[in-house]
Amino acid sequence: MGGCQLAVQFASKLGNRVTVFTTSQDKAEFAHELGAKETVIVEKNQAPSAPSQPFNILLSTVPVSIDWESYVNFLDSDGTLTIVGVPDAPLTLPLFPLIMKRRRILGSLIGGRAMMQEMLSVADRYHIEPQVEIFPMEKAQEALEKVRNNQVRYRAVLSHQV
Repeated sequence: MGGCQLAVQFASKLGNRVTVFTTSQDKAEFAHELGAKETVIVEKNQAPSAPSQPFNILLSTVPVSIDWESYVNFLDSDGTLTIVGVPDAPLTLPLFPLIMKRRRILGSLIGGRAMMQEMLSVADRYHIEPQVEIFPMEKAQEALEKVRNNQVRYRAVLSHQV
């Protein structure tokens, strides 16, 4: 839920009904705390269960390949799959589900300066903050180990003053 935790906060604070797909119960509970209305836990090597209603927008923040076909089928007509994480393999999708319901795929890494300023303004207005774990500089090695072992939730920050 790394990049997702900010996306959940922005989307829910701006009035959207948010559903989060995750791999663990603790992340599902945290997603609810951040504003998600629904969570779907995806078991390893299993297709995800369908959400309670189709999506207009599906935002993928994951840096790995997933069952793209299932997720595209969760989109409503004219829905958009937006990919902001960079998967580790090319997307493979049948085109029929895209064509029949006019679904789109969009990719983006970062917005321009005006978009970033708007995002920071919205974050300030709605008190949206990243989840970070702060380590003093002398514990840099410990921080690196936690990152390598996927134990940091959700960003590690080194600081001269803690």
